[in-house]
Amino acid sequence: MRYAASIALMFLLMVGITEASDAPVELVLNRSEMTVRQSLDQTLKFADENGATRAWVFFTDKGFSSDDIYYDKLNEVENSLTEKAKTRRMKTRDRFDLVDYYDIPVYEPYIEQVLATGVKVRRVLKWFNAVTIEGDADQLNDIAAMPFVCRFKHIVSRSLPDGFDRTMNESTERPLLSSTLDYGASQWQNDQINSVVAHELGITGQNVLICMMDTGYRQGHIAFQDAINEGRLITQYDFINDDDNTDYDPEQDEENQIRHGTLTWSTLGGQSSGNLYGPAYGANFVLAKTEDITGEYHGEEDNWAAAAEWCDSLGVDVISASLGYRYRFDPPDDDYPYEWMNGDSTIVSIAADLAAARGITIATAQGNDGSEGDGSLIAPADCDSVLAVGAVDYNDEIASFSGLGPTFDGRTKPEVCALGSGTVCADPADLNDFATSSGTSLSTPLVGGACGILLSAHPNWSPMMVREALMMTATNPEDPCNVYGTGIIDVGKALFYHPEGDMIIEHQPIIYFPPGLDNITADVTITGGAGVSHAYFHMRLDEQDDFEATEMYGSNDIYEGIIPGLDDGYVQYYFSVEDNNGITITYPYNASENYFTVYVDSTAFNDSFENGLYYWKTEGTNGNWTICSERTHTGTIALTDSPYRDYRDNAEYIITSNFEINLYDARSATASFYARHILQSNMDYVYFEVSTDGGEHWNMPGPLMTGSQMNFLQTTVDLSDYIDNSVMFRFRMVTDGSTVRDGVYIDDFEIVWDTQTDIQDDGNQLPSEFSLAQNYPNPFNPTTMIKFEIPRTSEVELVVYDILGQKVQTVVSETMEAGTHEAIWNGADDNGNEVASGMYFYKLTAGDHTQLKRMTLIR
Repeated sequence: MRYAASIALMFLLMVGITEASDAPVELVLNRSEMTVRQSLDQTLKFADENGATRAWVFFTDKGFSSDDIYYDKLNEVENSLTEKAKTRRMKTRDRFDLVDYYDIPVYEPYIEQVLATGVKVRRVLKWFNAVTIEGDADQLNDIAAMPFVCRFKHIVSRSLPDGFDRTMNESTERPLLSSTLDYGASQWQNDQINSVVAHELGITGQNVLICMMDTGYRQGHIAFQDAINEGRLITQYDFINDDDNTDYDPEQDEENQIRHGTLTWSTLGGQSSGNLYGPAYGANFVLAKTEDITGEYHGEEDNWAAAAEWCDSLGVDVISASLGYRYRFDPPDDDYPYEWMNGDSTIVSIAADLAAARGITIATAQGNDGSEGDGSLIAPADCDSVLAVGAVDYNDEIASFSGLGPTFDGRTKPEVCALGSGTVCADPADLNDFATSSGTSLSTPLVGGACGILLSAHPNWSPMMVREALMMTATNPEDPCNVYGTGIIDVGKALFYHPEGDMIIEHQPIIYFPPGLDNITADVTITGGAGVSHAYFHMRLDEQDDFEATEMYGSNDIYEGIIPGLDDGYVQYYFSVEDNNGITITYPYNASENYFTVYVDSTAFNDSFENGLYYWKTEGTNGNWTICSERTHTGTIALTDSPYRDYRDNAEYIITSNFEINLYDARSATASFYARHILQSNMDYVYFEVSTDGGEHWNMPGPLMTGSQMNFLQTTVDLSDYIDNSVMFRFRMVTDGSTVRDGVYIDDFEIVWDTQTDIQDDGNQLPSEFSLAQNYPNPFNPTTMIKFEIPRTSEVELVVYDILGQKVQTVVSETMEAGTHEAIWNGADDNGNEVASGMYFYKLTAGDHTQLKRMTLIR
């Protein structure tokens, strides 16, 4: 992977600068009269009917020629950066090399002399050491005579990758979905990229700053009101009219000016229950109005470049830009030749790579010119440091209009795909309605929103790390092509992927917490990334409201958190790490909403996958397990081999527990899980396996899965043969390379072991006193057994209450004879409705005796 690795010779001639991490090579370019004259003559060919020309003017230098002044200028620039911009840049640059020649402002006296000719200066761009102007031939000739001018270039228009609108199609079959959000008709576009599971984990783009770069935005639409009312629309700028309003202005704008931007922003970050959720609906936003839809002025590269510089200054994390430059320029502009689609030739591509080199992740449209055949992509999709996005339909097939690669220099494009055919978005014509639109303009913000989700969970990731995570977890990373790239993205998989250079936090979760110990250690291993500055252990004990942080100190990358001894109850904990760039990473992601919970003297472990994949690690060939919300037994998240599409042929999928259950003191133990599967019968299999030697060897204690099982059914496996061992578990799926099916979904994995019951009953002697045992298992899902003893015949009532003391269900209410009795609570209320996860109390009353205990239900 490279960041704008080689700025082409043409660019060096245009702007005359090199990356300045080393001593500057050329602070002043030699001026070539021939180059100035030839470039001016070429530019003047594009004058309009009134003789006006729009052009770039590049300068030889930035007003100084000595190394000492150069380094003074660098210090001034670095001191002017916001803290957020500094932090973001450190993800791609050394902390002692945050700025370079590109970041030094254009020399003001040069601008003043250009203005003195009477031209209109449209934009000042420090990255290019240039200004864009509008003037006549005489004025441009006067500028050409200035000794600090080295080159001209005419400003070109852009083609807006756009499709068509159509009415909502409510007859489109929607997939099954378990979620706490009502996505309405936008359900499919979120399902297809598996962003729903991130929302269920509470990861919605929060704390990430995303720039929408487009035509303008209908800010009164209901899709944007949550972001605006919560103060998450940080700022905006109109680069067309140079003001602070990106909404429709009837005195400046054509009627349709804000249409395209309204579609794209709502697709990425819209929020309206029952209608639309964008993947990054919880992000912070800045809005750039860069594209003028009128005549030959319907968008220019200088606005794109200026907006990118503005984003850099604000500390923007992600740019989503459904804009492109190549085809259908208004006369007299010519189309860009294919030779220019090399990532280094167009102004907008150079600007995009410079932004990526400064830590900004960029999602850009592949374009809608697939009918032009191979190589029909547009700039800046040709860059090597962006995510160029193609469009697919509801059947995962490539849209007919989606632009094709490769780039002129032979690189595969696009990188990834998302839904761009009939994508649900806000209706620009009605502030309270929604519509559909098509084009890579709509698939791009879905990927831009996915980038926001990943940076919310992994704030330390650089643009190339985000790019790698999305590409390597898409549907076809092994065999990318110039139609689909690496395929449709999978946000759920990408969340738990570790790209090259990532900080790795490894922790074996605590499963069993014996009572009476003085302390127990929670170990975490931290490697890679920018290195550890500080590490913290966050913990709260039974019924505490807030987590308390304690700094951990490490040796050989291992850091320890200490949990005090407890006699009963539970402890919840998570870790956070501040790296040497000042970025804080939490584990689990999105703590303190997600955390580990361990119960004192528990006799059961349950993973419903509602908090993610922190108890498991994936491996295998050609495929990995992930989590999704497509089909679940309980809750909103389940484990699956391949959400929403067929699994891969000739693959081995493995997911292994990163915990071990100690069964040395157990008298009996069982494992259970719920599964639904559609596999090629007797050809493709899923195995549940157990290891007693740390994963070196594996045994299969229970039945294998093959064929079709359309409903979730429970499988229970006897672990008696593994008593007196510490055991690990895994699921392994093997496909044979012939045909494929929907795959498998697994939920509510549970291990239950029995050590010593509270009530000893020899079957002959009646109990001598009233007694209520602890329920078993505890925690539990979905049922638990409650034992009790009564010494005489009594009216017995066993009632379950919630934590507020409200009755949930009367489990027993009858006259019972003396003896030991058992009752089962099914996790429901008196009306048969399942109750939520949490702590509950069960109260036994027999005659004049009453006893109360608590239990925990985990869905």
